Parts: sequence; structure tokens; C-alpha cells
Amino acid sequence: MSLDINWSLLDGDLACALESYLNDRISAIQSPYVRHLRVSNLRFGSNPPDITLLSVVDPFDEFYHAEPMCDTVPPSAATSPVLRATPSVPPPPAAPLAGAAGLDPPARHATDVQIHVHVAYRGDVAVDATAQLGAPLPGGGGGSLWLPVQMHLRGCHLDALLAVAVLGGGSRVAWCLLETEDETGSTSVIKALNIETSVGDASKQMLHNVTKVEKFLVDELHRLLDQECVWPNYQTVLFQR
Repeated sequence: MSLDINWSLLDGDLACALESYLNDRISAIQSPYVRHLRVSNLRFGSNPPDITLLSVVDPFDEFYHAEPMCDTVPPSAATSPVLRATPSVPPPPAAPLAGAAGLDPPARHATDVQIHVHVAYRGDVAVDATAQLGAPLPGGGGGSLWLPVQMHLRGCHLDALLAVAVLGGGSRVAWCLLETEDETGSTSVIKALNIETSVGDASKQMLHNVTKVEKFLVDELHRLLDQECVWPNYQTVLFQR
């Protein structure tokens, strides 16, 4: 079953809420090469993703584990796009991953549910980011030279299998990416990114669109996605009532 998204409902307030969510999560991620990363000026663009509902299953048992870190979304920021189902021939239901045995998960609710969806996106989403990029100093002393970097994402191509579970009677949502292979054998969710970069101090000489820097940033984003979002890693969002 395919789903149509009313993309026009993704307004500036939701963009600000998503920026705050991303910056909160980014601040908790440790990287030896990137620090002080912050995103800003998020725009959803005009092209919605293609979303296909694959299956409805019981939530993974692991989603009920105690979370060391999670995000809380206030009611005003919990606005979601209106979904309108359009008939299609659904593929065979995907088998849920096996949960760990012997769990006594907290806050399990009779209405808890999990969906698996395929998301394909070729769009003009845009976001700016600033960070400091570390380069090891020569001599093997272990120090690093930190350079200011400005990044501008101007469109991307994503293809992902997503698991989303509504838990605790709607009080929280857990989600993760499920690893799949495409026709080239790649398991990456990110197929292409259009990134513009500037390295250096704006008051002095700057380097623009440095290919090696852009490749490094894309590789680092791949690593962080695998580390934070690809099953068995997952994210949880709590909703205030």
C-alpha cells in the first residue's frame, strides 16, 4: 500500500522542532574528527518522498528496553503530516526480526504496533551546518588542528527500509533503519548528497567545495547513521501529554 503525504503541512515550526531534535542528538554523538556540529535553516523543499507500507507487525522486544537517552517532543511540536492511503498491491509481509528471549519489557500496551515502510526520496530538502573538522598534527604527537567548516546540503537521494513502532499507547515512538542491499550490493541508505562546503575562517582566506572534505563528511555521516540508527541500534522519541 502506498501512502501520500501532504508535504505542505511541514511548516517552519516543524522545521525548528526538527532542528532542535537533530542538534540534541548530534550533541550526544562522539567523533574524533568532527566537533561542535550544529544544523540550522532547515527547509523541507517541495518534493515529498515515496512511501510504501510493507507490513504491520508486533514491535521488536528490544524497543521496550530502558533507554539511556531519548528525546521528548512537546504537543505543539508533535504535528505529523496527514497520510492518505491509496490502493496498491502490497508486497508480501516482511518477517519481523527476532527479539531477545526472556524479556520483561515495561509499558507494553495492547495497542502497540510496528510498521515497516520503504522510503524512496529524491528531493530538494536543504539544511545548513557548521562544525570544526580535526586534522592530525604532523609528528605523531596526538594533537589535532581544528578548522571551521560550513556545509550546505542542497538535495539528496535516499532509499531506506524503516521500522517505526508506536509504544505505550502512543506515548513514545521507536524507529530504526533495517539494512538491505540494492542492485549494486550497497547497504547504504544515502545514495547521493549534494553538499557545498567552505573550510576556514570567513574573515580570512577560505577554501570552497574541497572534494576530499566533502567525501570525508559523507563517509562520516554514513558511519554515524550506522552507529545510531541501523538495527540493532535505534532511536526513541517521547511525546508529552
